[in-house]
Amino acid sequence: MAFFQKPIFVRRKKGDELIYEKRGICLGVYISKKSAQIKYLFCSLDDDKTINLPFSAIERITENGAIYLKNLRSAFPNQCARLTPYLPVYSCDGKYMGRLDDIFTENSCVSKLVVSKKKYPALAIDGICDAVLLKPLPYPLGEWSKEEQSGVSRRILKEKIKQGKLIKFTLSLAPFSVDFDRVG
Repeated sequence: MAFFQKPIFVRRKKGDELIYEKRGICLGVYISKKSAQIKYLFCSLDDDKTINLPFSAIERITENGAIYLKNLRSAFPNQCARLTPYLPVYSCDGKYMGRLDDIFTENSCVSKLVVSKKKYPALAIDGICDAVLLKPLPYPLGEWSKEEQSGVSRRILKEKIKQGKLIKFTLSLAPFSVDFDRVG
């Protein structure tokens, strides 16, 4: 589910029926600093005003990405950081990684960041202000066989142990080499 640059519609009563009218676009989201859960929407209205709306104001989101809201009651974001498109993204080492293109969400939480067409897990976020700072991820425990070409993280290892499946480990990953794309 994407939020960046999506139209927002607000319901209002016209006579005896409820209608939805387009009121602006969603510019970004505010996320919790601890859990990466989306708390507020950062929207621009058609009359050149910006407004912060609670995530609970969303009534539904259509397949084409249009956001339908119950109301336009503004709220002040508390203990949150704002994610908007085109924010510069840096690693903790100071390496420029690109600009934030999009986010992927699962159950109203940001799960992945898309930075210059590469995906990074939301767990890698170390700080957000005028730029997004990504911390290095923990060293992967191993990797799958050559056919599967993916890393093994703790989460994947726990799932496989519960399922009773064996994992074939290799030692081809150097302990100092952490690749964000390969970690589960």
